[in-house]
Order: sequence, then structure tokens, then C-alpha cells
Amino acid sequence: MPNKITNILDSIQANGGGAVFATVMQQVGTLPQGATPTRQGKYLTKLMSALEETCDAETIRHIMQPCGRLCLSNSTIAKAKGILHTTDDMESFLSQLNAHHIGGGQLHTQNGSIIGVYSHCYCGLGKHAPDLSPSYCHCSAGWYERLFSCVFPDKAVISTLLQSRLSGAEDCRFRIDL
Repeated sequence: MPNKITNILDSIQANGGGAVFATVMQQVGTLPQGATPTRQGKYLTKLMSALEETCDAETIRHIMQPCGRLCLSNSTIAKAKGILHTTDDMESFLSQLNAHHIGGGQLHTQNGSIIGVYSHCYCGLGKHAPDLSPSYCHCSAGWYERLFSCVFPDKAVISTLLQSRLSGAEDCRFRIDL
């Protein structure tokens, strides 16, 4: 079974509970080993639909954000930490992250928060999922949360999905509060 699907299923069990996991698995079944990207995408669409039928929005956020934390590589974190040490303020730090295409390349500040913008989907799995629920994008909020938590370990970082291309918005937007 593909790693990202496994991560989501593990997070459902750990963060949604055994009853939610059992209900979702009853609806979606098991994805066979070696499934094509297209089949994985269809399974993901069905999985997210089952989650939405079973859970409230806060539970889905609580399930999906840890998945995004797992998608962030240690090398990207190390690169971001290195960039931080070469900059003097938040604006120049975000500018350098953008120049290195870390975090979508469109990070900026707004009203004391960091705003992350994705003009397209960076998730290889999500790209193959037809009619995917916008709830899936909470995964990216978890990605941002881990990035900024690792770079600023003394800060309590909260990342929030503001809008998603999957819901018809022009881009995906996230607010990151430190």
C-alpha cells in the first residue's frame, strides 16, 4: 500500500479512533499493493468522502494535519533553518524561502501572520484524485505547521487552511501564526 495512504489510515486510527477507522474501512476496503496512481487517487477520493460522512470538520483537520507533517523532509527543514541564519527579519526570511521554492514560493506576511499560497497542488497523490474533498488540504496546513515549528522551536505554531483550489478558489491559502 502506498506510503501516503498508509499515513492517512494510520492517522485515522490514531486521531479519529477505532470506531471511526472501522467505519471508514468498511466503506473503502483495502487498496491493493502495487495500485496504479490513478487507482490510488480514486481510493483517496473515496477515503476522504468516507471521512466526511463519518467525522466533523474538526476531526478531519485533526486527522489530516499529521499526514502533512510526515510529508515534509528533514532536508527541507535543514535548508529552511540555514536560510533563517542568513537573514535579518521575517520578510527577508520569507523572501529567501520563496527564492528556494520552499512552501510554495509565495510566502508573505499579512496582519502579523504568515500567509502561504499554493497556485497548484504539490501533492503527487492528490493530483490523481478526481473530485477530491477540500478537506484533504488540511494535510498541507500540517506541512506548514511542522516547517515553522522546526524553524522556530520556541514558538507555538498554528497553521490554518483558509481556502482551497479543490473548493473552487483560485489558489490554496494558509495562515501560519507564530
